[in-house]
Amino acid sequence: MTATRNQTRPPFTTFVRYVALGGGSMALNIAIVALLSESAKASPALAGALGYGAIFGCNFFVARRYVFHSNSAVLPEVTRYAVVQLTSRAAEYGAYLALVYVAHMPYIWAIVLVGLCFFIAKFGIYRFLVFKPDNAKAHAKSR
Repeated sequence: MTATRNQTRPPFTTFVRYVALGGGSMALNIAIVALLSESAKASPALAGALGYGAIFGCNFFVARRYVFHSNSAVLPEVTRYAVVQLTSRAAEYGAYLALVYVAHMPYIWAIVLVGLCFFIAKFGIYRFLVFKPDNAKAHAKSR
């Protein structure tokens, strides 16, 4: 059976690339939320939603090509990615709102705390469930 680059790359190297992607995403999210909250006087709820929405789509392509170097079929991966993203982003947004409105945490700290917790959990989900080799392709190549 032929191994994909994702399977042969050391996990530490993949994680370092994942950290770089996550850092860029978090910086973009914080910048959008701060800009909208401070300059446009948007509510933390609206600013947070727009910040999370802005980083949703581009992360798939960067993660697929740069981080995990996946060569599997795009459609199954984008489907798995969308399910994970929608589920995790909804949970992140809910946690963000709870921290801001219930715990009265400043919005930037809420973004950082929520982002870090979900960031670590999603690395394993992406590595083993989202950007995994297509079993049918791998099986066909081994013949």
